[in-house]
Amino acid sequence: MKVTTQWVNSGIGTWYQPSIQMKAIAGGPGCPTAPVPVYLQSGWIVSRSAIPPGGYGSSSFQFKAPTTKYTTVKCTMQLTTSGVPFGTPYTITFITQ
Repeated sequence: MKVTTQWVNSGIGTWYQPSIQMKAIAGGPGCPTAPVPVYLQSGWIVSRSAIPPGGYGSSSFQFKAPTTKYTTVKCTMQLTTSGVPFGTPYTITFITQ
């Protein structure tokens, strides 16, 4: 399933480090409540080249949606490193295509 994402207020430029993870702290069904590495874990596949430097802007990636019932899922995400939250929480809107 292809998903268009909008990344808001990510505030971090080290998206490609495998130690950096993200998890949803709020949002509807389909949000990744367990911490997942930024680019590959549990079916979430993020193209490294798709993320702009600094993490800002819009990009797209593919992931295995847990359900196809929802066509739009808005998630509030928190970046973590070694399990410790850092940066400002930000919002991703997943729009199935």
